[in-house]
Amino acid sequence: MTTAALTQPFHFTSFSVQRCIRIKYETDVVYRPIHAQQNEAILQMLTGQTSLRTPAVNLELITVEIDGDEQVLIDQEDGEFFNIAHGSCEHGIYLSSGTFEGVYWRVLGFVDGSDSLRDAMQLVVGDFEASIRSTCMGLQALVRLPTAIRAYNDKINREETAPDGADYNALLELSGI
Repeated sequence: MTTAALTQPFHFTSFSVQRCIRIKYETDVVYRPIHAQQNEAILQMLTGQTSLRTPAVNLELITVEIDGDEQVLIDQEDGEFFNIAHGSCEHGIYLSSGTFEGVYWRVLGFVDGSDSLRDAMQLVVGDFEASIRSTCMGLQALVRLPTAIRAYNDKINREETAPDGADYNALLELSGI
C-alpha cells in the first residue's frame, strides 16, 4: 500500500464477523478462514485450547488453497484431508508449516461497496465471540446513518425540478452557487 493510499480515508460500507483460526509461523501470526468442510466436532473438542496435541487424537493443521486464498482446517490422522495433504501438494492441500493457536473471531471491513473477502480489511480480532459481534454491530450502525443520508440526498437531488421541468441542480451549477 502506498503512502498516498494510507492518507486517504477509507469509505467503509459494511462489516462482517468471520470465525477463523490463529496460526503462528516463525516470523508472523495470521488469521485464516476456516474451510467449509471443517469437522465441527474437532473444533468443539479444541475450544479453549491452543494446541493440537491431545492425548486421545492426533490432529494436523492443513492449509487448503482455493483460487489463491488460503483457508485452514484441522483433520484427524487418517482423515480425508490428512491423507490428501500427506500424498501431494498438487491438489492445493498441504500440511501447514504453522502452529495452531486457537479459534478466533474477527471483524472484516468492506470498502466502497465491495463484499469480496479479497478486499476485506481485518479490523478487530478476539477470542470472545460476543464482544467481536458487538463491535461489528457498532461499526455497522456507524455506517448505516451516513449511507441513509447519502441515499436520501441523492433521491431529493433526482426529484428537484423547476416549474418548467428544468433540473434545479443544473440551474444552480450554471449560477455558480
